[in-house]
Amino acid sequence: MFGTVRFVLALLVVATHVGVWIWPGMYAVFGFYVISGYLMCLVLNRRYGFSVAGFRAYCANRILRIYPPYWVALLLSFVVLAAIGQTAVTEFWPPWELPNSWRAWLDNLVLVTLPPGNAGETLVVSPAWALRVELFYYVVLGLGLGRNRDIAVLWFLAAVGYHVYLADTNWDGWRERYYSIPAAALPFSLGALIYHSNGLIPEWVRRSRSLPAAILLLWVANLVTAPGSFGSVLGAGRFYLNLVLVAAFVALMSLRRTSDSRWRGLDARLGDLSYPIYLIHMQAGFALMTLGIVPQFEGAEALRVLVALPAILLLAWALLRFVDDPVERLRDRVKLRFEAARSR
Repeated sequence: MFGTVRFVLALLVVATHVGVWIWPGMYAVFGFYVISGYLMCLVLNRRYGFSVAGFRAYCANRILRIYPPYWVALLLSFVVLAAIGQTAVTEFWPPWELPNSWRAWLDNLVLVTLPPGNAGETLVVSPAWALRVELFYYVVLGLGLGRNRDIAVLWFLAAVGYHVYLADTNWDGWRERYYSIPAAALPFSLGALIYHSNGLIPEWVRRSRSLPAAILLLWVANLVTAPGSFGSVLGAGRFYLNLVLVAAFVALMSLRRTSDSRWRGLDARLGDLSYPIYLIHMQAGFALMTLGIVPQFEGAEALRVLVALPAILLLAWALLRFVDDPVERLRDRVKLRFEAARSR
């Protein structure tokens, strides 16, 4: 089920960058963080462990997962920027521009010190700032934050305290509460807490069919009624409500397994598509707008997304098929080599 959830979250990011509907993308990014926190704890505790060898294998697979598709998306962005022109692209999305220094080039290649969105610095793949956040937490989870429940609880409490402090000092300030690495501790720690607390969930919750549906309906209602103003108290409250609902849904989905192999395969494939969609949707959407295929007039936000979506999905599938799938075979070899060494 996580694959389908990640696919839907990726579509919400498309709605933000192509349809210019701000809140869905913000909700989706923190949803991705919760799922990543859960899944990284799962693979660390069940496959790699916390030894030096396990950490090396884990990092190698994370690098292979993140960087090859990203570099292809980076190349595609260069093509779009060169073909359409920097001025037109920047008018469409201000942070999206070519690097203007050697450090900016390095940042965009390695994703280590890449600035957050809308920082006035260069982002060749505009949503890539969130990948820097993901990479940071992949590392610290592997270094020990993902080890057990006690650590997860302390981490979560510290993250809550940080957000309370930010809200108290500057309720209307979104930069530190959304873009920064410390802010992402809240959703990542929630994901870790979900993994380490699965055994504490009551049996009636595990068996309930109505509870996931109710949480999903509340989440959709919160999404579609979210206000457009970043600075409103109501907007901030709904942003955090989204995080609670996403975490509850992830917790429930983590308890469910299906015996239908066809559904498992489809769910996994949809999840695989989510990352390519995230990487290339702006390049595809903006190119279609420039060609006049996608409408740009005010009030056409939903239509713009619907018209652009087939091309975005096709390009994402091509990235998955011709880049991600071959690299996945390398990742499998890393896993097998590590498992063989551990069993000796």
